[in-house]
Amino acid sequence: GVRVSGNNTSRVFYMSAPVSIKALTLQNGKAGGGGSGGDGGNIYATPALTLTDAAVLTGTALRNGGGVYVIGTALLINTQFSSNTAGNDGGGVNAENANIASAGGSFQNNSAAQRGGGLKIFEGALTGTQFLSNTAGTAGGGVWAQNLDSTIVFTQVVFVGNTAQSEDGGGAKINALLRVVGGLFERNQAVTYGGGLYVGGALNMTGTQFLSNTADSGGGLNILAPMADSSLTNVTFRGNTADFVGGGGSLFVPPPY
Repeated sequence: GVRVSGNNTSRVFYMSAPVSIKALTLQNGKAGGGGSGGDGGNIYATPALTLTDAAVLTGTALRNGGGVYVIGTALLINTQFSSNTAGNDGGGVNAENANIASAGGSFQNNSAAQRGGGLKIFEGALTGTQFLSNTAGTAGGGVWAQNLDSTIVFTQVVFVGNTAQSEDGGGAKINALLRVVGGLFERNQAVTYGGGLYVGGALNMTGTQFLSNTADSGGGLNILAPMADSSLTNVTFRGNTADFVGGGGSLFVPPPY
């Protein structure tokens, strides 16, 4: 396939109009400037971006979006994000005030110094996407979301081996309304809450597995919102651990105050 490189000296693409990219590999981009010049190692895009059967590799951003920084809407179809690095948020992709949809594809070995090792998301839906061995310096090893007014949907999404190095949500930290159908959280780690998943809003979950995740509290799953606002149906917890006594190896829900 066709490869386009930034040679570790410059961003690969800057896009200020809707763009669709198919079957292209973007690699070794660098966004090292001030302000928005430090966002989007391989791609900076607004107002709309579509990636299909693409690969976004080894990009670096001084600020956000080691692989991609997008404002507006993003459609990611069977696209691979691997070994991208951000100095702040969104190692693989930083979706800033954006609605994102992902079908298939993977985020692997991406890192962010702060939040969202694989992906920082504002709102959207992910289907069949894999998050493997991503790392966040603070929260959301695989995915991080911070918008309590938004809705995020995971359908058959897999989180394996992701890490939040100092805070919550080894697999994902979602401060939003979250709906999850199927999927897997396995061998993810967080220092504080939610080794597999931390949810700050209401959660509706069906048929999901939590296997061998670890955290101080809520080794598998931590739900901050009252359980009366959430529902868990046919959810499996096995082999999850919490380091704190009474921390809930499988599930932790803080008491009401």
